[in-house]
Amino acid sequence: MPASSWLHHLCDFEFLLFMDFPPEEVFSTLLWLLWKERNGRIFNGHNDPMAGFLLRLHASLKYNQQAWSLKSVVKNSSGHLVLNIFWTHPRYDYFKLNVDGSSKGNPGLAGCGGVVRDFTSNWVCGFATHLGVCTSMVAELNGLLEGLNCAWDSGCRRLMVEMDSLSCVQLIRGSLVNLCLAGLLSKIRAMLQREWVVQVTHVYREANRLADLLANIAVLSSTRRRTWWSPPAAVLSILIQDRQEVA
Repeated sequence: MPASSWLHHLCDFEFLLFMDFPPEEVFSTLLWLLWKERNGRIFNGHNDPMAGFLLRLHASLKYNQQAWSLKSVVKNSSGHLVLNIFWTHPRYDYFKLNVDGSSKGNPGLAGCGGVVRDFTSNWVCGFATHLGVCTSMVAELNGLLEGLNCAWDSGCRRLMVEMDSLSCVQLIRGSLVNLCLAGLLSKIRAMLQREWVVQVTHVYREANRLADLLANIAVLSSTRRRTWWSPPAAVLSILIQDRQEVA
């Protein structure tokens, strides 16, 4: 098959299989496998179909992903495996929004907070909003709505969103229903339907520490909303740890 046909096939719908992987990893792994394929055809007479090549590419990417994840697994003094959970950089050319909500009493005095960072972990914007009295779920969803607005206004058009409320993620995806939150969810879905790419995922609280801190600052704040275009002193310690990808 001519090289031009190979490239055309790789851009076909089957390439959607690789959209979950960082583009730079797809590109480098693709070049490596193409080199192996070329050598196999020239020196060993191989002539595998394109479908097989795509499956090998996907398998290689998945294997690399699993191998990379092992860096966070260590053994403690008892010999048990311990998973270190930490914030990770977004993929190349993406921004990452972390949001959280806090309610002291549920319902109780509440606030939400969030931060947008680019793929080099640089601060783009952050916010902390005092919400008065509400439930933790309302606080979490308000954090997401305000975070999406903050990201949009900052010019982000490729966005990875992380929040540590699994219930909220399920509500947004439609796998969980709560009619009492329909109005708030409608506003969030309207934001998600704008002309941008947004991925909303659940993470553990340990990977969401900066947003958690901002949400707690908001609970005690006497100001309705605070926005930072550079990191405030209160978050610098966690910001540095996140940049280094340590727990």
